Amino acid sequence: MISKLAKQILNITVKKPQVFKPAIFARQACSFNFTSLETVKKSESRLLKAVQREIQYETENYQQDSSIQEFLKEHNFTLKEDQNSIFIELHKDIGENKVQILFQAKSPQTDEQMPENEGQENQQQQQQQQDQQNEEEQQQQLSDYSDFIVYIAKPNGKSMVFDCSSFESEIQVNQVNVVDNIEQHKAINRFERATTQYNGPDFNVLDERLQTSLVEFLKSNGVNEEIAAFIEHFSLDKEQRLYMKWLKQVQEFMN
Repeated sequence: MISKLAKQILNITVKKPQVFKPAIFARQACSFNFTSLETVKKSESRLLKAVQREIQYETENYQQDSSIQEFLKEHNFTLKEDQNSIFIELHKDIGENKVQILFQAKSPQTDEQMPENEGQENQQQQQQQQDQQNEEEQQQQLSDYSDFIVYIAKPNGKSMVFDCSSFESEIQVNQVNVVDNIEQHKAINRFERATTQYNGPDFNVLDERLQTSLVEFLKSNGVNEEIAAFIEHFSLDKEQRLYMKWLKQVQEFMN
């Protein structure tokens, strides 16, 4: 008598192994490779043309502002910048004081279009649209601020640090601190300084007479509305030049 286990073994159907057909595989691989290569070539061509158009547009519309050098010469500032870096420095000696101003390239803000009015909005929708526009304008003003750091170094090695912002050439002092080593202070980014070090009180909580005296000291060392306007202007110019260089790097890569 055949056991149940033996019956199960006898009833097993052995499947034939699939036969590998290299010709079919080769045709599929060739088709796949050809399609992929064609897609890559088309995308590269479109990208290269788009980059070339952008380079042409930016080159035709960019002009180095001659007033930059005129300003530096008139106000006795020395400009230091690396062509590949976003950081910019201004240096000036006033008596025994050595003044350094640090800022960086800043992208221009784009004007976003509001949705078109189809004439079917009710009063509530129009109010919401107005509120949204007001909010965007406020955000635009905030984003237009230029941040910069001013170091005023004394011969004894200590430096007073002014953390500043400017908007439409008006300077706002955020904090004032005294440091022993400028280079060490520079090496720490602003976020890390704000979270790990005491950088002085909020400027607005200081006594008004102390605020006035600090601002007067800052301006007496050449940091005024004119330098604020220069920072706002040059930071955009620097970003534009870096952008044009980036476009050319993309073009070189595609070629």
